[in-house]
Amino acid sequence: MVDKQIVKLFQQFQKETGKYDDFEIDKLDFDNVDLFNEGNVVLRGALKLETHDILEKINDENGIPVFDASINILTYIDEKKYRNCVFENKNNSNPDLSFANEGNSSAGTNFIFHTYKYFVNNHRTVIDFSGSECFSKYVYYSIKNMKEEYGFKRGHVPSQARLKELGIIIPIPKQLNKTYTSFRIQEILVEFIEYFSNYNDSKLKVIDEKITPKINEIESLILPLFFAKEERMCRRFNTFAAKEGFDVKLEDVEFNSIGILNIVKFVNGSEFPKSYVKRSGIKGEIPLISAGTKNDIMGNIKTLVGNNPLHIDKHYVYNDTKEKWNEVKHYINNDYYTLTADGIGGTLIPRLKKDYLNGFYTTNVCKVVDFLSDKETNKKFFYYSYNFGRVNLNFDFGHKANNENLSKININIPKPYKSYTSYELQEIFVKFIEEYFQHVEKMRGLSNVLINKYKEHTETIIARTFLNK
Repeated sequence: MVDKQIVKLFQQFQKETGKYDDFEIDKLDFDNVDLFNEGNVVLRGALKLETHDILEKINDENGIPVFDASINILTYIDEKKYRNCVFENKNNSNPDLSFANEGNSSAGTNFIFHTYKYFVNNHRTVIDFSGSECFSKYVYYSIKNMKEEYGFKRGHVPSQARLKELGIIIPIPKQLNKTYTSFRIQEILVEFIEYFSNYNDSKLKVIDEKITPKINEIESLILPLFFAKEERMCRRFNTFAAKEGFDVKLEDVEFNSIGILNIVKFVNGSEFPKSYVKRSGIKGEIPLISAGTKNDIMGNIKTLVGNNPLHIDKHYVYNDTKEKWNEVKHYINNDYYTLTADGIGGTLIPRLKKDYLNGFYTTNVCKVVDFLSDKETNKKFFYYSYNFGRVNLNFDFGHKANNENLSKININIPKPYKSYTSYELQEIFVKFIEEYFQHVEKMRGLSNVLINKYKEHTETIIARTFLNK
């Protein structure tokens, strides 16, 4: 019998569309069919044409599409060139269905419906429905999660023999009457699923195209509008200040624009041998931070203290390429900021002592920020002012975050105001900015709740429709 929730939703579907008013879904019954043994479908393997290198050079104007493991069309090729490899769908209203049959992430996924003529070059299995009473789209919704259910991956693939061994059961509806045959009912159930799926997709599209960009825009403007003392930002801050009991109006506070190297110095990291963290003998508990484009933390290594017999109380690593000892700073028991020198350079990353209980080392593409005076500069305020100041520098491989380029950044530091010192103002501003960012994160969280809700609704409808399985 059909799940009670699906009955209610289907009745809603009937009411909203005005369709199938004589179709009594609660009277449906099902046969459990072993799809690949009893479903009258034919499994067909790929017919390899050529290697990718050869195929990439072919793109015939009036050719037919070539498919591989991915869901993308590789190219178009004239069918006459590989006449014996052409697949042809015999009933376009019940298209062929194929899926990837190789790869850890792909096996049992990447479903594609095929109409007319097409090629399947490699790593794909085709289900031919031409002699079957199963509707291909109905089958798709029934087996679309088979990778998760059966754990297909490289070495455990959905081969034709394996699919038949597994006995993959799908519930096929029994005929109700002459009008509502089994095949017609499958088509109606697919229409029902896609009706709500399209509704949920439309909501997701609104979130993706309107809500998420708006949240991102608000987040990106917090710092620019704050340091520009924009009118709406001033009102927001002043409301915050009044609530917190601070006698401060943002529009009245003045900022000094101070060169960054007058506030901090950047300490370069150490040069490690390229293969250092790959040596099995030195795996340990201390992160080696690279902050590069590919890896932030390259690995965890053992302590380097005592390595150099001439300096047993210091941290040293031996550079076997240059045949010399490099002294290495061990950062521990404090909060730090590191800065990426290469790649997407200039990115400040907080390294809090609570997250790095064993401290950390840094490579030569990573700088550590050393504050010249903790009493004059609040580290968090510096972080926000820095992120505002670096926007237009566009650090990359050709424009590195070296000291010369970093020196172009100015940090906005508030002047003393009324009875508040500069440092006290920085603390107040940090509290406001963080509260604002937290507000944006709550908005993003609510947006994610909606995204999950609409996605789960679609998945729930599909799962409960095939609950007889």
